[in-house]
Amino acid sequence: MIEFDDPELDGTPLAHPAYYRGQDSGVNGACRKIQEVLEGKPIQGTLSHSELDNIRHIIQELMSRSARLDQLEKILHEQPVDL
Repeated sequence: MIEFDDPELDGTPLAHPAYYRGQDSGVNGACRKIQEVLEGKPIQGTLSHSELDNIRHIIQELMSRSARLDQLEKILHEQPVDL
């Protein structure tokens, strides 16, 4: 069992177990924030990581575009087509 934390070993099989708990926690936190965006929940707290905030904006834009396409599809289906 590893009894001390050696930063040189981070990301290797010999890393301190806390290193991997921190990695898992970070991934879980990012997944929670992405899920909140997908569910349309307001973002609470702050996103201090610029890449995560960029992803949030991209997801919101994709969802907005998808909603507009759904509206357009409904409009097109309501229009009679003369052949």
